[in-house]
Amino acid sequence: MEIKKAYEKLLSSEEYKSFRKNEKKSYLTHAALITEANKKDGWEFGFYNKETDRITTFTTNPLKRQPEDQAFKQEGSTIKKLDLEKINTTYKEITILAEQYRNKNYPSEQVIKIIAILQHLHKQLWNITLITKSFSIINLKIDAKTKELLSASKSSIMDLGLDKF
Repeated sequence: MEIKKAYEKLLSSEEYKSFRKNEKKSYLTHAALITEANKKDGWEFGFYNKETDRITTFTTNPLKRQPEDQAFKQEGSTIKKLDLEKINTTYKEITILAEQYRNKNYPSEQVIKIIAILQHLHKQLWNITLITKSFSIINLKIDAKTKELLSASKSSIMDLGLDKF
């Protein structure tokens, strides 16, 4: 299910309407989807409350409100609102672009998991993480309006946190 359709389904649910009655100041900050071996989890939508500095997340498969959690952000910063009406790209289009980038730059890498997050950082963008069989992480940031590749990097899962052991 594409993002806008999943979001509409969430907005019409009793679970969301109940949340909205008490959380009038919360706003959409991210949408995420994880795909593994061509199996997609449901979309996840996060709503930020600036006053409490907390995020409430909803999953869509099954439709469920998750417990409120502390916002993940730099101290003193504000999480920007995500406006789905200004998004001109679909998950399918973005994953095709990510696959084209991987094929051109890392043809030997085989993707086993895709984590796609639509968020508003300095602009609205797709933050795509490809995890490969060789434990590489390919991260792409793609403009959600123009499909322009904003940044790309590759690292190894093995590099994450090894200095702590």
